[in-house]
Order: sequence, then structure tokens, then C-alpha cells
Amino acid sequence: MNTVQLDDLADATGAPHWWMRTLRGLGRPATHAPPGFDAAAQAGIQRMVTRLEAILDDNWTLIGGFANGGGRLDHILVGPRGVLALACSALNGRIHCDGQRWRRDKFDLYNSLVARDVPVADPAAELFRAAMRLQQVLLGHTSIRHVAMALVFTHPAATLGHVLHARLDLVTLLSDLKSATLLQAMSGQPDHRTIDGVVEVIRHEHARFLRDAGKKRGKRPALFLER
Repeated sequence: MNTVQLDDLADATGAPHWWMRTLRGLGRPATHAPPGFDAAAQAGIQRMVTRLEAILDDNWTLIGGFANGGGRLDHILVGPRGVLALACSALNGRIHCDGQRWRRDKFDLYNSLVARDVPVADPAAELFRAAMRLQQVLLGHTSIRHVAMALVFTHPAATLGHVLHARLDLVTLLSDLKSATLLQAMSGQPDHRTIDGVVEVIRHEHARFLRDAGKKRGKRPALFLER
């Protein structure tokens, strides 16, 4: 698997992760933790990368650090059947979903149920916004017609309960992540020769966002004010 790490917003503006501060100030949950902000989330992301390295060959490119007006994506996979936007969640317990309503059953260290149907913030909200914006860009510049979306639960104690109408192409546990599962979630079939071109379009879109963010430094960004 080939890897590409995009520049971080802090490198371009000197104002690290101002979108995180804005989200917290609006009382909205952030589904991605910047480096050093949430150790569990970062450990989960690294476990996912290690898993992908083990199951994918050189026909795949993994892009890290992408951000656009919709938010930030943990990673983007560009492969034999298209583009897949990936997000990780460190939630544990038994996780359920019905549309944008997510909840979990909590267990103690002895695996005894201690709380049922506890509401949790939608762990796919930022993934959905950022992937849909990326899809519009790719529609205009590549043969890609759909950006698939996958949410990976990385906590070792996480299990999946009822998952319905999640707006995603794949909701899975890290232990169940396989190359066949990823391929099934990706509907397009671009020629291998187009993969490098798709990666370059993604690079360009990220760089454009960084430039725009640099111009707006110190201002309250309207792009996260959507309700």
C-alpha cells in the first residue's frame, strides 16, 4: 500500500486546528481528534493504518490528513474500485444506529450490562459532510462518481448491534476489516491508470482549503456554522 500524508492546517496557518475549537464552542461534537488531543482516538487510527497495511497491496494509496469545507477525514483510500473516505471511532460497548441516531449499551469490566441505549453523538457526521464535498470535486475532475464512506470502530471492546440507515457504505469493527469488504463498499471501477490522477486532485483540493483557511485566519469560519 502506498501512503500520502497531506500538510496539516497548522503548517499552513500557524493556528493549529481552529476548526476543533470552533466546533467545541458551538457545542457540536468533533469526530476527529487532532494529534495529542485524544490518545484513544489516535491509537485507534494507528491500529487501522496498521491493519490496512497488512491487507492491501500496492494497487491502493492511503491519503492521510485531508480536510475541506465539510471537515476532516481520518484517511482516504484510492484503489481499484474508486475512492473510500474513512473515519475511526473509539467508542466501546454495543453500538446501534438508526439513521443519524446513534446509541450504545455500556458494559463494565466484567462484561455486565450497566446502561442501555445511551445516546452518543453521530460519529459519522463529519465523515459524511467532508466526503460529500469531496465527491462534488471529483465529479468535476475525474471519472469518480461516488465517494464511498466507511466508519471503523477501533476499540477492542466494541461490538455492533442493530445498524440501520446509517448513510454509509460500510460500518465495521476493525477486526472485521478485510480487502474484500472494502472492495464491496466501493462501487466505481476506475482504470488503475487514473489512480495517480485522482490522488493529485485530492492533493489539490486539500491545498486549496489550506490556502483559504490561511486567508481566514483569526476569523470565525462560517463553514462549520451549518445546523
